[in-house]
Amino acid sequence: MKDVQRICCVCRTKKSKKELTRIVKNNETFTIDNNKKLSGKATYVCNNQECKTQLIKKKYLNRTFKTN
Repeated sequence: MKDVQRICCVCRTKKSKKELTRIVKNNETFTIDNNKKLSGKATYVCNNQECKTQLIKKKYLNRTFKTN
């Protein structure tokens, strides 16, 4: 089976889906999708603390989903 690659929205590095956390936007709420099965627009972020800190600090979710 193929190893599916995704790009972290913060550091822009390609990694396998297993190494990333999926964040889904439904209506106006953001949800961490641990099972990777929720519907809605999604983005991925690395599991390391630095990327998660930058995700909030620099508002990458607002840029990715084009919201405030």
